[in-house]
Amino acid sequence: MTICEIKLKFPNSPEPVVLKDKETIKKIPVILRAINIHNIDCETTDTIVKDPIEIPFPFETGQFFFDNILKYKRPAEPLKTKVTEYKEASEKSIEQLKEYMEIAEFMECDDFMRSIAFVLAKKFDKKTDAQIVPHFPASSV
Repeated sequence: MTICEIKLKFPNSPEPVVLKDKETIKKIPVILRAINIHNIDCETTDTIVKDPIEIPFPFETGQFFFDNILKYKRPAEPLKTKVTEYKEASEKSIEQLKEYMEIAEFMECDDFMRSIAFVLAKKFDKKTDAQIVPHFPASSV
């Protein structure tokens, strides 16, 4: 079994976080590309990237992302999918969910982004237009 490691630096964390899980790494195109720059095949050769990747999100946002990236799948049938399939996300605020969508976009993780968007849409289902508008910049409404 080969080693694959990359350091991630969050702006509000004094020390970089070391990502070692290959399955997680494979799900994140941005990180996979950063590793492949140093070693084309980290499946067959030990790869340790010394320079950290700057992640422009708070550590807590990154932690939620990495804790859930493998288990959050794109809703296959949105009309049949239940928000309880994304328990951790459903417990978060609208502002937190927006930040999770932003990190998913940054990491190029479409399935994760769509799962968070699904939870966000379910939260908006229960709100009036007047309650939704403040969550978006004026130029996007």
